[in-house]
Amino acid sequence: MRSSVGYLKKILRKFRNPLIISLLFTVLFIVLLASPKLAIAQSSEVDTASIATYSLSTNGDLNVTLQQRLANTSKTPIVVKYYTATVPFSQIDSIKVSNSAQSLDHSETQLTNSTQIRIDLNDKSLSKNKPIDLSITFTVPRFVPQNAQLTSLNLPVQFSGSETDKILVTIPSELGKISQVLNSDSNVTSTDRQSSISINSPKGAEVKILFQGNIGYKFSIKKVLNNPSDTKRVAEVPIPRSSFNQEIFLNSVIPIPDRSFKDEDGNIFLLYTLEPNEQKIIGVEGNIVLQPNKDTEVLVFPQNQELVKQESYWSLDSETELKRFDLYLRKNNLVLDENPGNVQSLDQKEKEIFYSLVYKYIIDRLNISPDFLAEKAALIRSGASGSITKSSNVSTEDYSDLLIALLRAYQVPSRMVLGYVTNESSSFEKGFFHNWVEYWDSELGWQIADPALEEAANYKVKTDANIDHLSILVRSQSPTSPKLNFIEGDVLEFNFTSEIPGDIVALEGDAQLDPVQVPSNSLSGSVQIQNTGNKILELSSITDSRQNKVDLPANTILVPGQKFSAEVNEVLPITDLLQNSEKALSYKVTATTLKDSSISQEISSKIEIKTYWWWTPMVYIICTVGYLILLLLLGILFKKLTKKKK
Repeated sequence: MRSSVGYLKKILRKFRNPLIISLLFTVLFIVLLASPKLAIAQSSEVDTASIATYSLSTNGDLNVTLQQRLANTSKTPIVVKYYTATVPFSQIDSIKVSNSAQSLDHSETQLTNSTQIRIDLNDKSLSKNKPIDLSITFTVPRFVPQNAQLTSLNLPVQFSGSETDKILVTIPSELGKISQVLNSDSNVTSTDRQSSISINSPKGAEVKILFQGNIGYKFSIKKVLNNPSDTKRVAEVPIPRSSFNQEIFLNSVIPIPDRSFKDEDGNIFLLYTLEPNEQKIIGVEGNIVLQPNKDTEVLVFPQNQELVKQESYWSLDSETELKRFDLYLRKNNLVLDENPGNVQSLDQKEKEIFYSLVYKYIIDRLNISPDFLAEKAALIRSGASGSITKSSNVSTEDYSDLLIALLRAYQVPSRMVLGYVTNESSSFEKGFFHNWVEYWDSELGWQIADPALEEAANYKVKTDANIDHLSILVRSQSPTSPKLNFIEGDVLEFNFTSEIPGDIVALEGDAQLDPVQVPSNSLSGSVQIQNTGNKILELSSITDSRQNKVDLPANTILVPGQKFSAEVNEVLPITDLLQNSEKALSYKVTATTLKDSSISQEISSKIEIKTYWWWTPMVYIICTVGYLILLLLLGILFKKLTKKKK
């Protein structure tokens, strides 16, 4: 050691020239710079490219193969001691890691929503032209229920904090048939055994796969009702409606409303009576199930003339706009006999052309306000005529108004919908209240149209609207009512769910009939009915066993848990009053769901016939006297007949 130090001192004394010393240090720095580095793969000089393969089994397990390529972006080689891969699953089994078919040692750390896999790369060199290819396989047990009929499937697309270049998915046919892959450039192929999906450059944190069948949401309502006045008043709470493409299930309504009401458009309202200075907090929880369009409604004119009536916001003040639109149709090779003509006279292919042209015309004619998604944007509604006057910075209502005005001018039934657009199609960061249009086609039924959203967000209405447009109220007769009266402090939330509730359509009833006190023959009392299912019911009729109908108010609606009492007032036949006894009487209650499926319930009861102590002897006396009088009359008649023969 001493000799080495001494030798170094001699060298330094020999090269005291500063220029020579600087040259030596420069050479030493270059040598060190060119030497391989010792690093972990998560350094900024390492890029990660990933391809994930998902294979879902019928038992519900998800088999995952993650292929990752580690690439050195610098010119200097790197020695990689270990690499930590993060996979977005908290519970995984059967982990295997390999490089070029060679198994690698690894350890894993389970986190709340992910698992870190630390891989020992044994100081492997990583240069710019020589990447490291890793294969990581594992199983996520019971990722979906065994042999489940899937409605949707969410698969993560980010591994180790970076986006994945490609996703490959295989799903057995027994688990469902794929209908759509949201917000991704995807290719779907299907065979009798399985469906395969290839997704290039998936966006967001996960990809959503939808299957043919129903799509479910859970919803909750919390609304505070106040009556600051000194008089009693009735307050309304609107709830989502059943329509051509959605069905409503109610799990709880607290408190039960005093009455429920369905208006002429089919909107449902819960009615609560508020005493002076009273406050009530209303809570509603339920499910909305979006269904394929099974609309079979037949509209008959002029009974449904209100669906083509032009008024207020849904009318055009002059014929100039109609002439302009007719010219637009002609330029696109669609010529109608009249202006405006009757679209119902066109064949189906021509109708489809008309619908697409009126849609495109409105998008070209108007310019949406950039603030239309702002929660408190105070945009002025101008209506159909006003919107074309200002043309730009228009509200979403203006788009709907102009579309309805043009459709109705051409005899196409249409209506405005107030509802909620969720972010399940991945087109928006979060959901928001919105309005759109439904128009009726004689072949296809009701169809959704939303030109405002399509222009503002490049939204695909035909594919996505049946996924994320949830209808709450509809306006077909008035452009301004009913109103969606949710204000600041109220809560109306929608959350996607894979749980699709089953139909529970059930009624329970009881007849409480007052005793009949002879000599009166009037029967009074009530028939009490309760909705014990999870569907909203509309009472159709109550008929007793004598085919007498009990009077019912029009549009009598029962939400789950709600009771209704129908008054009974009828006259009993005199034969029921001749003895002190009980008479059996039954009532048949018939109701329908908002989807027109029927249910009936038999309610049996007994009528107690009460008489005074003197009633029975008097009846016997009357009967005896009557019998004697009858005998006397017969005797007299017999004597007269005998005399005539003589």
